[in-house]
Amino acid sequence: YLPVLDHKNDPITNPNAFQVNTAMQRCLAKAISLMGLGLYIYAGEDLPEVTDYALAQKKIEADNPVLFREWLEEIGEERTNAVFNDAPKGEKVAFKNLFNEQIKKADVIIQSYHTQVSGSIEKGDPYGLAQLFDEIAKVSPNLRKRIWALLSAEEQKKARELSEVTNGKD
Repeated sequence: YLPVLDHKNDPITNPNAFQVNTAMQRCLAKAISLMGLGLYIYAGEDLPEVTDYALAQKKIEADNPVLFREWLEEIGEERTNAVFNDAPKGEKVAFKNLFNEQIKKADVIIQSYHTQVSGSIEKGDPYGLAQLFDEIAKVSPNLRKRIWALLSAEEQKKARELSEVTNGKD
């Protein structure tokens, strides 16, 4: 419910589509202003700039090292270098240490899952393997492919055989 007004702020009894649209846009502008969105524009500031450094900080704060590592691989080496260059002076060394810590954590997680998957394959445990792959999918959609690539051809063959056991039960 919103009023459709003319230029004198008098209600229009039979508004056309343009007048309704104008009223809706006024309503949207009011709602945005009430929430403080876009306040930086009225304060004379430019649009906030999102840097790779800021994105990296958010991804590190999300506390999923595997997704952080995948993001770095996705953006490539040039933008990864820009992440360091965008860091404010005085924070570069601390950020680089945090950055490298996340990569090490991701490597430990990947290696741990690889070891667990290899162990389930070696034991011939189809349900343990299925449970591991479900858990891996929750960490990252691409992690299963990475773990799969680390397996030997013989392990991949056995894993396929084991997955047929659990796929037949679903």
